[in-house]
Amino acid sequence: MMIWTNGKNKWKKKWILVDKGRGKDEKILLILMFIFSGILCLAEGKKSETEFKVYQFVNSQPINSEDIEDIYNAIIKSSKEFDIDPQLIATIIKHESGFDQFAKSSAGAIGLMQLMPGTADSMGVEDIYDIFDNIRGGVKYFKQCLIKSKNDIPLALAAYNAGIGNVLKYNGIPPFKETQNYVDKILNTYNKRFGKKVRYNEVEFEKAVDGIFSEITFENAEEGEIWVSFLI
Repeated sequence: MMIWTNGKNKWKKKWILVDKGRGKDEKILLILMFIFSGILCLAEGKKSETEFKVYQFVNSQPINSEDIEDIYNAIIKSSKEFDIDPQLIATIIKHESGFDQFAKSSAGAIGLMQLMPGTADSMGVEDIYDIFDNIRGGVKYFKQCLIKSKNDIPLALAAYNAGIGNVLKYNGIPPFKETQNYVDKILNTYNKRFGKKVRYNEVEFEKAVDGIFSEITFENAEEGEIWVSFLI
């Protein structure tokens, strides 16, 4: 009956079929978008766990309440920019300045990440006392330390403290007590607070035995068992 009537019903039928097809495509598209959104949410959840740990850590420090968000955001943003664990950056800041924005060392290092003015200039820092500028400059410099040390975190920390030149000169952690203590304290905090397992490589550990780990006390020694505590 529909076949012989001027083609109107036939065309109408055809349009109905097209509409149904489009509705099916839209459903598929919505399903794909839902799945993709779920994947993004999972990815964000993973990052949020790390970021939350950083926020908790920053919030536990003696910082003015109005500066907490700025310091946290600067750590997260700069760490993402240079692809470094923000938990490590937060740990470095703790041991460098105690989260004091206006800290200044006897050697002239300034701010949260204790940048020397010359280093700050070379890292493009405009205001060395500014929270974001200082942290970004410090993270950028630490990234250079990581690159020079082939991503060896203990070596990169030593380079940040004593200078890349000294690490290259001694082909490892320099024999400076201050630097050795610095590296060990940061690794200790980083590992314990954030559940990391960063250790000295074998060569550096042997060097450390003659340096930072040389001051030890043997609290209890039985056959085949020695308890050692490090004096830091």
